[in-house]
Amino acid sequence: MLNFNLKGSFIFFDMLMLAKKTLTVFVLFLPSVALCLTINEELRSASQLMSVGNISSIEKVENASRLVSIGEPRAYLAHWLRAQSLYGIAGIGFEYSKKDLPFIEEAKVRSIPLPQKLLPENILAFPNSRLQFDYFLIMETNTSRLFVYKLNEFDELVYENSFYSSIGLSGDNKSKEGDKKTPLGAYRFLKEINNPRADGFLGDVAMTLDYPNAIDKINGRTGYGIWIHGVPKDTFVRSPKASDGCLALSNGDVEKLKEYIFYKKTHIVIVSDISWVNLQTWKYKRNFIQSLLNQDQETSPNKGKLIDLVYYRISKDRPSVALKKNSEQFFRNYWKETEKGFKKILMERLD
Repeated sequence: MLNFNLKGSFIFFDMLMLAKKTLTVFVLFLPSVALCLTINEELRSASQLMSVGNISSIEKVENASRLVSIGEPRAYLAHWLRAQSLYGIAGIGFEYSKKDLPFIEEAKVRSIPLPQKLLPENILAFPNSRLQFDYFLIMETNTSRLFVYKLNEFDELVYENSFYSSIGLSGDNKSKEGDKKTPLGAYRFLKEINNPRADGFLGDVAMTLDYPNAIDKINGRTGYGIWIHGVPKDTFVRSPKASDGCLALSNGDVEKLKEYIFYKKTHIVIVSDISWVNLQTWKYKRNFIQSLLNQDQETSPNKGKLIDLVYYRISKDRPSVALKKNSEQFFRNYWKETEKGFKKILMERLD
């Protein structure tokens, strides 16, 4: 009924169904709008319901999107979803235009279910990290989602929160200044900037990251000013690919994210796709890496032994990052993983 004739594009429902099919390892849940949900949760629920495509689900989309548009008038996706649902309820066929593409892309990524009972293999946090970090952050660019985790009393990684985030206009894998791409790697939060741009386009607060890191520089990646920031006051969120390379969250989510950050300590690992595993596999991999790092005993002059905190895996073609600390400083060791084994290729001292 809702044909999308724009050349080179997809049918909206087909796109959302594809997002569901490619994530069959996840449990799809559709929260009831009667619950006290956040705006992001409501939008995720409405986008997931729209992908079902029957009249009952479309009616639920209309109700959910109406409530969101009342509670957060700047959530333009809610207005768009309600318009589509009203067309569907009325049985009216129509064609999309280029103006609809940002909403289609946002609904597509929001419709991807959150993982249930799975953990990111990309973050292997060791028990010693509890003395330094309360939270661990990972950004998955292909789903526009930033996840927050912590270690529980059993030293197991557990889910804490997640946020919708825009990335670079040209995607990820930043390589040079001005390419409008978001970098991939492990980066430390350095400082907070209030009113980062005079016209308010970046929101009220920006948190700076230490891109480029040592391995970026060795590989010739250039650029600077990669931040996590907000959006203009008349906007709730931006479309999935909209920034110059930064991560752009809603202003409310930036304030919430600040609660998880300790500057000069907290890191965020940015990856294209998270490698999801169950708890048993996660613990096995964490223990394996810890035993490997234990064989690489290091000390720093007059500062004592380096303690292993967390091991970040970026991708198969990027070095992994082992974060360590002595009594005064943090260090990032970069490891190349191959079928022949592990090889440390670089040690970076963090001031």
